Amino acid sequence: MRQNYHPLFAEYDIDLVLQANNHHYQRSYPIIYNHNNPKNPILTDDTYNNNNYYDPKGQIFATVGTGGASLYPFTGQAPYIATQYVGFGFLNLDVINDGTTIKDQFTMTK
Repeated sequence: MRQNYHPLFAEYDIDLVLQANNHHYQRSYPIIYNHNNPKNPILTDDTYNNNNYYDPKGQIFATVGTGGASLYPFTGQAPYIATQYVGFGFLNLDVINDGTTIKDQFTMTK
C-alpha cells in the first residue's frame, strides 16, 4: 500500500493523511516517500519544540485509533514520529482561516 498511496499523496499535494485502526494515537512530522527505502520516509521538518508547520513539504500522518477497542502498546518510536499516545480519546481538528489552517496540538498553514 505504501508504494501505491504515498506517490499519489505527493502528486495531489496532500498535506494531512488521517487513518485509524491501530488502537492508539500517533502523528508524524512532515515526511515524503523514500523510493530507495520505503520503510524509512524522508523527514522534511522535524521541529521538535514547535509543532507549527507553514506550507509543509510532504505529508503529516495521523493514526487515530483511540476509541472503543483494546489499546495496543508501543514498542518504540520511529524518528519521523512527532508524538504518540496510548489511551482512549478522539481527534478534534479545528479548521480555521477559510480552511487554510488545521489545529489540534500542532498547526499547519498553507
